Amino acid sequence: FETSLRSVRPVGVSTVMSVFAESYQLSLVQSPPGQQGGVRRDVDCEDALLEGFSGSLIAVKDSFEQSETKEKKKDPGCLFFGDSHLTGVLEATGSDWPYSNQSYVVYNYLTEDPFSSVKSNQFRRFNYRPDTPAGLNAGDFSGNSVLVISGCGFLGDAIIRAHGSLEAGFEGCIGSKISPKVPQVAAASDDLANLYDTSTTYLVERARHLEAYSSFERIFWIAAPDMVESTARFRLGDGYVESRSHWRHREAYLTSLRRKIAVLQRTEFIFHPWTELCGPSGFSLDRFRARQQPWDIHCSGLYFSNAVSTLAERL
Repeated sequence: FETSLRSVRPVGVSTVMSVFAESYQLSLVQSPPGQQGGVRRDVDCEDALLEGFSGSLIAVKDSFEQSETKEKKKDPGCLFFGDSHLTGVLEATGSDWPYSNQSYVVYNYLTEDPFSSVKSNQFRRFNYRPDTPAGLNAGDFSGNSVLVISGCGFLGDAIIRAHGSLEAGFEGCIGSKISPKVPQVAAASDDLANLYDTSTTYLVERARHLEAYSSFERIFWIAAPDMVESTARFRLGDGYVESRSHWRHREAYLTSLRRKIAVLQRTEFIFHPWTELCGPSGFSLDRFRARQQPWDIHCSGLYFSNAVSTLAERL
């Protein structure tokens, strides 16, 4: 209960509902409003993945990883898993990345949602669709001891999706028609934090199930990036961007998340240094744009450099 003893804390609700769900073999990991259930198909995201996980880029990384000049460190064996934001992480784990034993699994191309089937697959076995880019291989990843997740509903576009559907763009599209209307706010109030409870509960339940049913020694979860400011203007409008409301929405999301993470033991969240990466609006600086389409929400590997450095230090 809360200190007033009149209301139940979100952690308490989560725990009780988890017991109920597991007793009746129900899945508690269900999509919050604005997020499509299962593996989301998104043309923009798949285009970004095709560019990032092309055979040529994977070959370059393989060549580097086999270099005899690479610094020798105890390799934790990382399994990198993520949605289209994993492309930026892949780019950021370049020549300075001190490890070589790593695997990559892209959420968007899987035949089923591994978060929903973690009891049976232990987040170790994955199957890809036939149209998966060359260089990504399905199989059993039992040898990896560390799981690194990128995006997948943690911050970034999850803040926007909490207000409605964030759709793929196309030539001639109107940004406001493919994006939800996010309200301008003057403060990161308790009511605003409560609005994000569904999204953050969904995130924490995913992490809790991973801890319960997988054998990874450590789990890291890297935040999704905020879209660059010019994309935010195209999708959300000048008024929202110039109100600087996004800083408050992010803080409200974080307040909601902090209420729940005490139930986690092996999961470490990695945040971005927003004061360095974002402009006054709270959105990412345009120099971190990954692709030139005005609607594209992805950021380049340069944006992820700090997060990847933090990951390497913690490993």
